Amino acid sequence: MKLQSFSDYTFIDGGVCAATGFKANGVCCGLKHDALPEDTATEQNLAANNALPEEDNAPKKNDLAMILSDTDCAAAAVYTSNKVKGAPIQVTKKHL
Repeated sequence: MKLQSFSDYTFIDGGVCAATGFKANGVCCGLKHDALPEDTATEQNLAANNALPEEDNAPKKNDLAMILSDTDCAAAAVYTSNKVKGAPIQVTKKHL
């Protein structure tokens, strides 16, 4: 994946956590096929309850992020356009 440069934006140290009152973290949990190292991103590994091999020490890319605000704040989301939507999608659409 190639990073794009945006001349109209100013990037600051700390990213989303630079704003007071926000915490964030990310994990690799196998949601994205290409987040896994090539040797572990197989159909078998993804089908096995999305479990990642514990013995694999290869670096993995985060594919799930959570941002937490200490207080109520505005939120936004981007959703799938698929006709079939799982319960988590339906719940977050209702709340946002």
